[in-house]
Amino acid sequence: MGNFRSVLPQKYFGAVVTEITPCLFVKPLFCIFVMSRSFAVREERNSPTMTAHSDRNCKIRNDILKLLYATMLVELPAQQVKQFWGDHPLKQEGAVLADADLLRYIWDETKHASLAYTMSVLGSVEPFLVSRGVDTLDFVDKLIVGLNKGAMVGVGPILGAMAPFLRLLFSSKDVLHFATANVLPFILRMVVPSISCQIVKHEARAGRATSVLLLNFDASFKKDLPPYDPYLFFARPLQLGPTRIGMAPLEEVQLLSDVRRVDVIVGKDLVSFDKDEVRIAGGPVGHYVGFHEYCNRNGISLDGLGVPDRRVVELSEAYVCPRRRREVMSKGCVFGAPVSLVKLAYRIKPQPQDQFLAPMIYDGIARNGEGWKKAAEMHSQMLGDLDRKLVFVFDNVHEVMWINGRRLAKSAPALILRDIVRSYVENGKTEFSNRDFTGDRADSKAVADNFSLKLQRLCAMLSEKCPEVAIARTGRGQFRFQVPCRVDLIEE
Repeated sequence: MGNFRSVLPQKYFGAVVTEITPCLFVKPLFCIFVMSRSFAVREERNSPTMTAHSDRNCKIRNDILKLLYATMLVELPAQQVKQFWGDHPLKQEGAVLADADLLRYIWDETKHASLAYTMSVLGSVEPFLVSRGVDTLDFVDKLIVGLNKGAMVGVGPILGAMAPFLRLLFSSKDVLHFATANVLPFILRMVVPSISCQIVKHEARAGRATSVLLLNFDASFKKDLPPYDPYLFFARPLQLGPTRIGMAPLEEVQLLSDVRRVDVIVGKDLVSFDKDEVRIAGGPVGHYVGFHEYCNRNGISLDGLGVPDRRVVELSEAYVCPRRRREVMSKGCVFGAPVSLVKLAYRIKPQPQDQFLAPMIYDGIARNGEGWKKAAEMHSQMLGDLDRKLVFVFDNVHEVMWINGRRLAKSAPALILRDIVRSYVENGKTEFSNRDFTGDRADSKAVADNFSLKLQRLCAMLSEKCPEVAIARTGRGQFRFQVPCRVDLIEE
């Protein structure tokens, strides 16, 4: 990136914006802050109060969905990206957005999706990754530090949130504490109007600081929210967040309370209860306590916050999920809590670094870095693939299958392909078993007899005449139907 000091006077970093000496860099820098401030004012004017139960309050800006989609484009095969978003059509203003229309919509970070939809998408990320052998923690780290270089939102919302606090931010003796107490809640309020975030405990001694953050959704929306992992999509981004402004990650981030129940995380079949003791797979892992009792014991004040008390499960042992291959519940954390609590620990920096805002300023001027340019190109290619359509036409009289006007198969292979495409179009089914076409399930004897041989013939025909459509074997007697774009079936 080069030496930032050679471009912008060093005294800028220890002073307020009005003290910058004129240079070629000042005008674009000033424009960035004016634009980001106008962004903040616009969002502030359009946003309802946290207590207002409005349509806008039920929604969340597309920043996180766009980042997730773009990271998938860069990190995963295109077919997997299509499969993931194909499972998440979005209902918007009476219409259902899917395929290319959905991806166009979420690519615009200024648009909004419902909070429940966004949480549902985030909650499905890890099961999807695990089923495809992708390490979840590795992917989440790439999500955070990849395209946005340490943030879940772009430069505009961050600078917009900083704009009202610049003078205090640059004079603060603990930049991270000031940013956590003031800038972070501002950003969250822009992106997720129905969420509140505040510090409920802070201690600083001997050059080190610890804070506890409370994260809570408006009570009127909680009951409709699907479960989500606060470590993956809140605690871990907090830990890596300082890298966005050129600082080291936080030394420690620990989840103290989670709104999810133990049985939701590990499965009801594995969890059992013996009076106040909680067991997983027969082994004791924790016990019931009162949430307020737990907070008092840890020096966390909930006075005046209206947080209800309830029985929660405090873990005495961490639990590592064998399928997810990571620790999914930490020792000392409580589950089934009314709010999420996250503990942060870091070394205090007495003064901001000289190049404190340099990374974001460069990104703001360049608009998008190379990573986003690559993602945009892949997004355009994805839209091109999805906008295309394969039209399968089955002639019932002659038992012939055509695709986009080309004759593809006849007789038994055509009948098999018809049944596969019909299931795909009507139900979105892509995974099949030989048993779906044999025995009592068979539609015709012509298909059922020697099915495996007829399926091989169909695969050979597809490979020769239409290689973009594939039937891939996934196991003994199992196969997957793969298509690169939208599909229609006409039977005549």
